[in-house]
Amino acid sequence: MFRLLHVTESLCRTLLQTAAGADMAVIADDGVARVTASLSRAQEQALKDLAAKHKVSVAWLVRHAVDQFLEQNRETQLPLNLGQLS
Repeated sequence: MFRLLHVTESLCRTLLQTAAGADMAVIADDGVARVTASLSRAQEQALKDLAAKHKVSVAWLVRHAVDQFLEQNRETQLPLNLGQLS
């Protein structure tokens, strides 16, 4: 189930489509959106290890990865079936 508060419909749709079906909760507050996504245990551990190695937080790594993904795919058609969200 999704819980959406103080977020525009357009932003919600974009975030949900970006997740390509992942379970997400989006809560916006003062221009900041909090996004929750399920990761495998291996993904979680890899993020923790990388964060420790570079002395940054997991949250920083995720924000950095999202920024890079958005920049690299701004003009790209992703091979995702976004019409089939669960």
